[in-house]
Amino acid sequence: MATKEQWPELAGKTGAEAQAAVKADRPDVEVQVMDEGSPCTMDYRTDRVRIFVNTDGKVSGTPMCG
Repeated sequence: MATKEQWPELAGKTGAEAQAAVKADRPDVEVQVMDEGSPCTMDYRTDRVRIFVNTDGKVSGTPMCG
């Protein structure tokens, strides 16, 4: 089975819900919940998932490895 790298189904969920779902699928990755538009490094890391949330605390895009 292929390793999951994207979670489009999490758009609109809360940051905490999304973080728990990603960790359930991929306990090997670091999960970061960040405010939309926050400054962050541009390095590509397959062991990291960034989850961006809007001002309502809802996931604003597709969380993915990188």
